[in-house]
Amino acid sequence: MKKKCFGFVTFFMAVGIFISAQPVPEQEQEPVREEVKVVNVEVPVRVFLKGKPVDNLSRDDFKLYEGKTLQVINGFNIKRKKIKLQEIGLEVEKIQPSRYFVLVYRVTQYSPPMKEGLKHIFDNVLTERDELRVFVNNKNLYFANLGNKQACYSKVDRVISGESANARQLMNAYFKKLEQQIDKTRFDLLIREMGGGGGGGGDAFRRRTQALMQFLKRYLQVFREYKKRYLLPDINSYYNFARHLEGVRKEKWVINFYQMEMFPQLAMSGKARRTIRRFISELRSSTNPEDKAYSRILDRQLMEIDRELNVAEAFPAEAISKIFYKVDATFHSIFMRSTLGIISQDYTYKAVSTDIENSLREITKATGGTLVTTNNLVQAMDSIGEKENVYYLLTYAPDNPDKIGKIKIKVSNKKYKVIYDDNMRADYINAYLSRKETVQPRISGSAIQITDLKFTDSKLSISVTGYYMRKISRGRSGRMEIRIRIKNIQGISIFDQSKTLDLKKPDITITLPFKNLKRGKYDIVVDAQDLLTNKSDTKLIQPRIR
Repeated sequence: MKKKCFGFVTFFMAVGIFISAQPVPEQEQEPVREEVKVVNVEVPVRVFLKGKPVDNLSRDDFKLYEGKTLQVINGFNIKRKKIKLQEIGLEVEKIQPSRYFVLVYRVTQYSPPMKEGLKHIFDNVLTERDELRVFVNNKNLYFANLGNKQACYSKVDRVISGESANARQLMNAYFKKLEQQIDKTRFDLLIREMGGGGGGGGDAFRRRTQALMQFLKRYLQVFREYKKRYLLPDINSYYNFARHLEGVRKEKWVINFYQMEMFPQLAMSGKARRTIRRFISELRSSTNPEDKAYSRILDRQLMEIDRELNVAEAFPAEAISKIFYKVDATFHSIFMRSTLGIISQDYTYKAVSTDIENSLREITKATGGTLVTTNNLVQAMDSIGEKENVYYLLTYAPDNPDKIGKIKIKVSNKKYKVIYDDNMRADYINAYLSRKETVQPRISGSAIQITDLKFTDSKLSISVTGYYMRKISRGRSGRMEIRIRIKNIQGISIFDQSKTLDLKKPDITITLPFKNLKRGKYDIVVDAQDLLTNKSDTKLIQPRIR
């Protein structure tokens, strides 16, 4: 029986050998059964020299160890593949086997170049025989074949357009908070009054110092909240996606379209930043020890903001990339820059260093793909289509099939960089997911959704559905955290509370009275997080109370 799994092929040969002994008078001879199990393990290996693939090695250039034991390499092949099909006219789709493509869009702006790039993919990359799955932010589409490519293109085009608009609307809710805060704090309370100040200027001066500290604190809180919701990758989704690709028995290509995240940062040369720096200098030069302490606090706050905006969190990008060695898929990544520009003299949209970006870099490199940063997607796809993915497939039969040891591969030239999975025989994808299975639904499961949010008659009504319900001894149960934030038109927080709910039904409606809100316009933001899957949804309304 031949069984292929986890990107390598395992052959289990059970050979029952029945040995007939010489017959014994008046006694039936029991057959002797001997079982022999042979395991052949295939290990994909990529070799690079100064970032470029090495494709001229032979079997003798490799040494393969499992544990400390040198293994015999009984199979050796050089594998080559690329997206662009040979130029053989209309016959290509008749002889080319169906391929499996995954297009992953993480975008907040669906620009004309992106639209052109998508059209180019359908016209020049995909064939009618190909299978296609498309992920757009939190939605996905699936096409078993592309018999009507124009209809498929139109559907994907509509989804990207709608999902990017939704993402932009949610992001704008965060950006509006910052605009309100800097307008109120910097312009009205701080900068005008600081002009005539000076270190040790009494209670009014210290109140302005504390107000500035509160502004920087709120700025950092808003960004961390935004980062947690949009910029921190979900490790579970990587493992689920890897397991999904394991089951695909076709040539696999994954193309990531990642729009580099932008966030309003205090412009280094802007008036607000200069004023803050000047104010810190005044505090530092003061003879008052309390002022000097305030200067150090403000300095640390600015440094912390810069670090959060420009340094990605520690994320096991290299370890995560290993899970895709097994699935024999090639990842290409296109990083696109946002076209957003300066929004004020004090803000500028700047790219934020993210863990998602780091993990995509590692996965692309490890699977032999190409990473480009460009907004010209047609040119990028032409370049990717010509890129040949080259790797070696080494096969060996371990001495003890039941004992799984770590693999080590050496090559003759020590200058070569060798990339492979050193734990090839271990099923750590399913091992990881099995630990999560009791609380983590599969990738195809539904996601939590705020279906209705409204404010009428001094009451806030929230309807939520789609959260995961796990089996328990008596029915099903879910867990959700709901957070409600209300701010007035000046950006001042009126209400900010969270509550964890145990859920027994697949949907819930929450109604809360807010009779004490004064006349005016308010921003009401509601976050619902499924605590069993870590998926979340956010909705914003802006009611006016008359």
